[in-house]
Amino acid sequence: MWGAFTGPVDLGPLHDRSDVACYTTAPMTSYVQLRDRVEAEIALDVDGPHPGLAATLAVVDRQGTATALATTVVRLKGGTLRLVFEGLFHSLHPGQSLRLSLQAAPLPDFQPYPATTLADPGVRATTIAIHHDASRLLVFTADQETPHA
Repeated sequence: MWGAFTGPVDLGPLHDRSDVACYTTAPMTSYVQLRDRVEAEIALDVDGPHPGLAATLAVVDRQGTATALATTVVRLKGGTLRLVFEGLFHSLHPGQSLRLSLQAAPLPDFQPYPATTLADPGVRATTIAIHHDASRLLVFTADQETPHA
C-alpha cells in the first residue's frame, strides 16, 4: 500500500530547522519559464567525515508555501560543488520565488553512499561552512540562451 502523502507537500516546516541552509530569491516580477535545468555552484569547507549533501530546489508561492521541484544528493567535499537539477520545465509566476535548501545528507539512507563507506559507524559531528559570496544559482530560462545568475 502506498503512503498517505501524495502530490505536492509544503516543505516550509522542513526548511525551518537549524541544520538546513535556505536561500530564497526575490519574488519574480514577471512570468519566467524554466528551461531544462537549474545549477547551483556552492563554495564550502567541510570539517568531518560526513560524505553527502542533499539539495532541494523548490518554488515558493506568495503565501510562503515551498513545493519541491527537484532534489539531488552529492558527495560532500570542500571546494566548489556543482549541483545540477535537470528536466525542469516549470512556469514561475509573478510573486513566486525559487528556494535552494542544503543539508547534510541523511546517509546511509541515500544511495550510492552505502553505510559500508563510513570509516566508523559511530556518530560524529560534521561542520559545513558555506561561502555565500562565492556561491551562485544559475537559472536557464526559455527566453535566454545563457543562464541568469
